Amino acid sequence: MKEREKYIIVISGEAIEVTPEVYEVYYRAERKERHFMYELKAGRSRIDKITGEKIILPSLEDSYDRLVEASQQFGNCTYDLEEEVLSNLMVEKLNWALAALSYDEAEIIQKLYYEEVSEVRLAEMLGIPRTTLRDKKMRILQKLHKMLL
Repeated sequence: MKEREKYIIVISGEAIEVTPEVYEVYYRAERKERHFMYELKAGRSRIDKITGEKIILPSLEDSYDRLVEASQQFGNCTYDLEEEVLSNLMVEKLNWALAALSYDEAEIIQKLYYEEVSEVRLAEMLGIPRTTLRDKKMRILQKLHKMLL
C-alpha cells in the first residue's frame, strides 16, 4: 500500500496537515464515535440463552411517543427525593441506635426482627421463659424509641 504524501484532517472547517499517526488516531476515534452514536439510536435484539426467546432492547435514546406506539410499559416514574432522604436518615439513625445496644440486647433484636426467629424459639435458645424474653424485648424497644426521638 502506497503512503500518502499529505495527511489532512478537517476541524471546524479548517484543513490541517498532520502526521500519519495523528491522522490514524483521529479517524479511529471518529469511527468509534459514529459506532457509539449508532448504538445509542438503534434498537437491538438478543436471544435469551435459557428460553430461546427473542428479546427486543429499545435504543438508549428513544422518544416517549415511539415507546408508547410500541406498547412499552412504564412503571410509576414518580420519584420523591425528600422521601428518600428522610428514609435514609432514619435508617442511619436506627443503625446508630442499634450499635448503642449491649451485645445481648442487639442479639435479641437481630434474631427477632432480622432473622425472624419466633419468640418461643428464641426463648428456648436463650434458656429463658417466653414472658421474660417478651419483657426484655419491650424494654429494648422502649430504649430504641427514646434514642430515635
